[in-house]
Amino acid sequence: MDLKRRPGRPGKSDRGAPETPGVARSPGTQRRRKFRYKPGTVALREIRYFQRSSKLLIPALPFIRCVKEISNQLSPDITRWQAEALMALQEICIGANGSMCPH
Repeated sequence: MDLKRRPGRPGKSDRGAPETPGVARSPGTQRRRKFRYKPGTVALREIRYFQRSSKLLIPALPFIRCVKEISNQLSPDITRWQAEALMALQEICIGANGSMCPH
């Protein structure tokens, strides 16, 4: 049996291909490295996404409970809040420093 390389088929041999130590390769298969972004690329993409998005980062109900609890401690006379006031307060607090108001 003659094992000659057929003409006209460049790049089909495994000779000269870099070997990964400790990994047995079957003929004809290659190991592709998983694609990874450079450090910080995904973080910048997320920052741009959250800056563009209009949804609130803190869920509304827990924020409203927190505001009502704090206002009840400071002034028990204030028991009712307008919905627009609570939403405006939440947007201002998140816009100010990315977290809740007291910090």
